[in-house]
Amino acid sequence: MKCATPIPYPDLVALWVGELAPDAAATFDEHLFECDECAAASDALGRLIGAARTIVPPVITADKRAELAARGLMVRDLAFEPDTEGEAYFAPEIDLMVFALRGDLSKAERVDVDIHDPEGNLLVELLAVPFDAARGEVLVACQQHFRRSPEAHRDAPAFRVYATEGGARRQVGSYVIDHIWPAL
Repeated sequence: MKCATPIPYPDLVALWVGELAPDAAATFDEHLFECDECAAASDALGRLIGAARTIVPPVITADKRAELAARGLMVRDLAFEPDTEGEAYFAPEIDLMVFALRGDLSKAERVDVDIHDPEGNLLVELLAVPFDAARGEVLVACQQHFRRSPEAHRDAPAFRVYATEGGARRQVGSYVIDHIWPAL
């Protein structure tokens, strides 16, 4: 049966992300309980929003890291100083590795991160990433699904951090991190 008063899509989105006033949310909830068509649309949207909430950007803030840990993700933190090499052992029970790439960001207006293969070829360019100037770090998030990428099993990638200060771009540091992926 076709719904005579379907809930507009923007209102469904607002309902799912908690942006409706309580009385409007209660009215929509009542409608969803009685209307199979709108309930199906709401369920589909809920699955989409749920999937979007699990996406972790490649560079995160400390608040985002705390939020992910609070949601139950197993997070391992590793810190790297500029122009160093290190290893990141990605045990099967770890959902997310967070690399704190440290350096002098105290005067940075903008920070970019490039990821290069061992031959120096640019793999990924991340522009205007979040950073913590006071702590002098950029938090790079590496997830388990990356192990399925062909790049995951090559030699260690180099993360290069650049700061823009007074219109001039300078390299803060290079961080070569060998990802060790044990068998699952």
